[in-house]
Amino acid sequence: MDYDVIVAGGGPTGLWLACELGLAHVRVAVLEKLAEPTGLSKALGLQSRSMEMLDHRGILDRFTAGNSAPPFLNFAMFPLDLRRIDFPHPYGVMIPQARVEALLEEHAKELGR
Repeated sequence: MDYDVIVAGGGPTGLWLACELGLAHVRVAVLEKLAEPTGLSKALGLQSRSMEMLDHRGILDRFTAGNSAPPFLNFAMFPLDLRRIDFPHPYGVMIPQARVEALLEEHAKELGR
């Protein structure tokens, strides 16, 4: 099969790029060196800007369902009340990277990519 773009790496960034390219009707292949996911996570959360992108595509609820969102962060001895920040999603959500990758792969498959 012919592809317009080959994405190197099936992590969150590569999978998101594949989904976005697929929405633009670009034929894309994702090359991943691992034969299957390890289930291990290098990161444990989504930041507010990532959540905005997921919300824009209508799939944010998949990532937030059952996952906690901390209303406070502590920097040294100074707590930051994230509820006071004026963003659509003022704070991130706790979700393991492996779960993010699985959800993005599922989304890509739904798009037929």
